[in-house]
Parts: sequence; structure tokens; C-alpha cells
Amino acid sequence: MVSKFSSELRAAIRQAASFLSGFARRKLHAQVAIQYCNGSPRKAETVFGFNRRSVARGLQEHELGEPVLKLPERQGRQKIEQRQPVISQIADAVLSENSQTDPKFQTTLAFTRVTGRQLRESLATSLNVAGACSNNTQRVWRDLARSRNGAS
Repeated sequence: MVSKFSSELRAAIRQAASFLSGFARRKLHAQVAIQYCNGSPRKAETVFGFNRRSVARGLQEHELGEPVLKLPERQGRQKIEQRQPVISQIADAVLSENSQTDPKFQTTLAFTRVTGRQLRESLATSLNVAGACSNNTQRVWRDLARSRNGAS
């Protein structure tokens, strides 16, 4: 069925898709893929130059009958503050004890004189975690830094 298309017809379908956006474009991609490419996103990509993921999502939306919403809050790894809010509270307490305002009072920023190691150690003692900064972890980070700098 795909071989029947002339280059003018393919160009017309591509141009029609370019006038649409979002759900409407994906709906057109899905209809074209179902009608002319046996519902295959790969064939639609090859024949019409459509984005394969867009066609696949359009087919999914065609089956459901409504747009599939992107949920960025469900993508990727959650922040540690979201997974364990206690850690955030402890870190805020440790940092607020050791922070000071700008000596010239020119900004509203607070400056802290706490290193990352001190913060990890205070978190480890507050959470009763033994060996938060073990020698093995330090060695791995040191070796990684050396390999990035080109040293052996």
C-alpha cells in the first residue's frame, strides 16, 4: 500500500502535519500510520518522515481517545529532600547554626563555613549511620578525580 504514494502526496501529508501541533498532530500521525502503514511507527517514519515516538504516542492516544499527559514529576530520580524530609531538616539545622550574614550588610545572603565532609558527618551522627564517609568511598572519589585529571 505504501508504494502507491507519489512524492507529491507524501509532501502534502507532511505539510498538513506541519500546520498542526500537539495532540492534533499526533492524531493525524496515528490516523496516517493506521491507514497507510499498518499501524507501524517505523513505517510512518520511513515513508512520511514523522517522528517515530510521536507516532507511537499518537497511536497510544488514539486507543485511549484522549491525550496522554506528560508527568515530569514522575520522571527521573526524586530529590533526597522529597524521599527523606528528615535529612533536609537536619541539614538546615546544621547549616543555620554555622551561617553568618554579609559583614557589610550589602546582600541578604547567608554565608556558611561548613564543608561537605562536616555536613555528611553531622548527618551520619544525627541519623545514627555508621561510616557515612568511609575510607572506601573516599578512595573511589579520589581515584575518579585522578582519572579525570589524567594522572595515574
